[in-house]
Amino acid sequence: MLYSSLAVSLTCTQLVPIFPPNFRSPLPSNFENWPDLLHSRAATLGEQPAFHFLQSGEEITATLTYADLHRHARSLAVTIRTRCAPGDRVLLLYPSGLDFLTAFFGCLYAGVVAVPAYPPRANESIHRLKAIVADAGAHLALTTSAVLATSKQMTPAALGDNRLSFLATDTVSADLAEQWTRPAITADTLAFLQYTSGSTGQPKGVMLTHGHLLANQEMIRRIFRLDGDDLMAGWLPLFHDMGLIGLSMLTLYIGATYLLMPPAAFLQKPLRWLQLISRYRATMTGAPNFAYELCARRLTPSERANLDLSSLKVAFNGSEPIHVATLELFASTFAASGFRRDALLPCYGMAEASLLVTGKTRGHSPVSAPFDPAHLALGAALPSTAPDARVLASSGRVAKKLRVAIVDPATSIAIPDSHIGEIWVSGPSIGLGYWNKPELSALIFGARLARFPRRTFLRTGDLGFFRDGELFITGRIKDVIIIRGRNHYPQDLEATAQAASPVLRAHGTAAFSVADSTGEAVALVLEVERTALRKLDVPATAAAIRAALVREHELVPAALVFVKPATMPKTSSGKIQRAECRRQFLVGELEPVGEWRREPLIASPSTAPTVSESSIQSWLTTRVAAALHVAPATLDPHTPLQSLGLDSLAAVTLSGELETHLGRPISPTIVYDHPTIAQLAAHLTTPSPSLSVSLSLPPSVSPSSDSIAIIGQGCRFPGGATDPEKLWQLLRAGTDTIANIPADRWDVDSFYDADPAKPGRMYVRRGAFLANVTDFDPEFFSISPREAAAIDPQHRLLLELAWESLEHAALAPTSLFGSATGVFVGVSLDDYARLAAYSGDPTRLDAYSALGAARALASARISYHLGLRGPSLVVDTLCSSSLLAVHLAARSLRSGECRLAIAGGANLILAPDATIASCKLRALSPDGRCKTFDAAASWVTSSQPPAVSSKV
Repeated sequence: MLYSSLAVSLTCTQLVPIFPPNFRSPLPSNFENWPDLLHSRAATLGEQPAFHFLQSGEEITATLTYADLHRHARSLAVTIRTRCAPGDRVLLLYPSGLDFLTAFFGCLYAGVVAVPAYPPRANESIHRLKAIVADAGAHLALTTSAVLATSKQMTPAALGDNRLSFLATDTVSADLAEQWTRPAITADTLAFLQYTSGSTGQPKGVMLTHGHLLANQEMIRRIFRLDGDDLMAGWLPLFHDMGLIGLSMLTLYIGATYLLMPPAAFLQKPLRWLQLISRYRATMTGAPNFAYELCARRLTPSERANLDLSSLKVAFNGSEPIHVATLELFASTFAASGFRRDALLPCYGMAEASLLVTGKTRGHSPVSAPFDPAHLALGAALPSTAPDARVLASSGRVAKKLRVAIVDPATSIAIPDSHIGEIWVSGPSIGLGYWNKPELSALIFGARLARFPRRTFLRTGDLGFFRDGELFITGRIKDVIIIRGRNHYPQDLEATAQAASPVLRAHGTAAFSVADSTGEAVALVLEVERTALRKLDVPATAAAIRAALVREHELVPAALVFVKPATMPKTSSGKIQRAECRRQFLVGELEPVGEWRREPLIASPSTAPTVSESSIQSWLTTRVAAALHVAPATLDPHTPLQSLGLDSLAAVTLSGELETHLGRPISPTIVYDHPTIAQLAAHLTTPSPSLSVSLSLPPSVSPSSDSIAIIGQGCRFPGGATDPEKLWQLLRAGTDTIANIPADRWDVDSFYDADPAKPGRMYVRRGAFLANVTDFDPEFFSISPREAAAIDPQHRLLLELAWESLEHAALAPTSLFGSATGVFVGVSLDDYARLAAYSGDPTRLDAYSALGAARALASARISYHLGLRGPSLVVDTLCSSSLLAVHLAARSLRSGECRLAIAGGANLILAPDATIASCKLRALSPDGRCKTFDAAASWVTSSQPPAVSSKV
């Protein structure tokens, strides 16, 4: 897909308008589905930007207008329909970006059910993704060419379903939009499955219809008081309900513009989020509680001094427990930057309700109040002025058209204000239930009040109370733990911890939530087998458990406490009492035999950076040790950082610290690409990073060796020789491949004359020509049909032959991504480019044609498509071009510049020019057949110029 791009250079004081002054989009009408709404937006807003994407978080790199989105969604819908029936589930595996948005709405336009997820990263567990694939029953996955080329886990076998197929949506032509016809979509049509974060073994896909989503958007618009004049800015993941529904879909609903950066860009440098708001004068943003805490604690005074947050009118805080201390800290920290406290908007919601349930109305300051902790424990919310009072933040008022009841879960009877009970919700945005889980759906989505049984309610599992119309959240019935907006179920964490070490007693682990400086965290109490008490190695056991929790759940515990067997509080039936265990942990009643506790990151020293491998490795060791709260000497630089216990937030944070330390841009995913301290240090100090990944060679072969093996071949020759075996058969049989010049090349009669001296004429009618030179499968190479038409057929043939040669060598082409593989190609003719230039129609020249026939791209196209990082050269020495390409490939292999080389050439004659010129040199035999020099020259008279060579 094509997106218009806008690159801007900015200083921190520049203000950049995103849409024209006085622009205002119309408010929503009574739409019953999203294609109708987006169609209306495209008709009225057209080329108005809907989304700006900032890949690095600092500059706009791509833009998607309302018209673009409408066009691309329709095109993609046409393609999806050729592979899916209405109602089929389609998996979305994208990093945050515009491709996800076009794919999501393409699914809605096609009448299929979108299933947002996230592509697997290197060295990351894919248990949850496999469970989603199995639960949803999706047989088509949408993604990008880059993800397919780089992820080894993006295969049907890896994801656990051999029926699964993949479609790279960036190869779908926008020209298909005109073929789209509106499917039978109503408000009751299922739009997508929102899989709730958490349990790896039991994923739950909430079924949301077009009507549910539109109803919730109107609730959000009214509480937030938004319209088309608002400018959104954020980084929330698009596969998460708050990022997708609360920002992206909301943008389209109100007709606004959204500035979107990847989550990794924020985590790497939280400053980028606030700089985005400041630079572009954004009016609305949002994030979980931890993000506000992170910004308030990590940004320096000098960084805050360059921010202007006065434009911000809404900064919603949701998706995880809201801490009053965080709200106050953020408001006070950024007051000098122009931030107004009333912009903070605490809210409460969940995927099961589409998203929003309650929220503070825009323009009012957040509400909080102190309550007596003893009475809270007994289920009553009584105000208190005592020093130990527990201060709770209100999550706002109930959205219009929703009904919220506080219920005694044991009796299903609604209870009065200031009394704590389970929060039940009913209304038009409540989902249908969980996909393929009718019994659980009936239990959770079909609750009924004892005295008013006609209305069904959603049981949230959350505890809270009303006071003066404000909803306060106090806890949860279930033991679910929310960390950075993601749900974690204690039983999953406990099972992972127990499997990590044989010294732990079966069914003797308790996981529960605790508060730390960043918000909610998790602690585990673990019983040790009696036989292992004497030899218990606490550091090693704790390290193994941390590594397992990071690998399976992407979290680092706040504390691990090891206790003797039979000392955990349990019920009479033997079940662990997590609440009592948590209480004993907090008040210090546990009697540990060993423990590990996480400490905050230690500030990095402000010393001048050095770039030697040893100094970088030492710096990394110190930073990682501080993050893990272990002694630097205990870290093995060759052990994967994930195995050491470094979670995703710490990994991306480390990349941001590296960027500051070294004073140069660092990829947020660098820790995933180079997962050990030693590999990371070596990569950062390698003079040519592009050669840092190479193919492994047998021990007996070194770069300086003269032994070079030809391990694979591919070819296209006249006479139907489409592979080396067929060429050999032609040669053995002595088959004549000379034929009349094809009519599709040029009109021979218009150029033929037996007189060699006749200007502008050729004396040959025959030659050796390839057939079917227009055949090409652009989709196979992730190239759009429009781009493919502009590519020189010589380049297309070379791309096909490179792939075939690697397959002939039994090498998977995708396995070479990032390797030091060189490409050396001989090309002399530019017939395709000349034909385009001589067409007489300058309007045919566009971005595709400008690059499609560029000779330099004959090799670069192969390198780019396969992700190769070795030399990439095109040479032209006329008839010896291919020979020189092979010679240069051999020299590059011997010098160690590359470890594998692709070498060859292409000579495709499409126009008569070269043949006429060869005839003037008397370089062709009249019968069109190749001759040795003496035989070729025998017909040349003494008055003619000497023959240069015989020409095939």
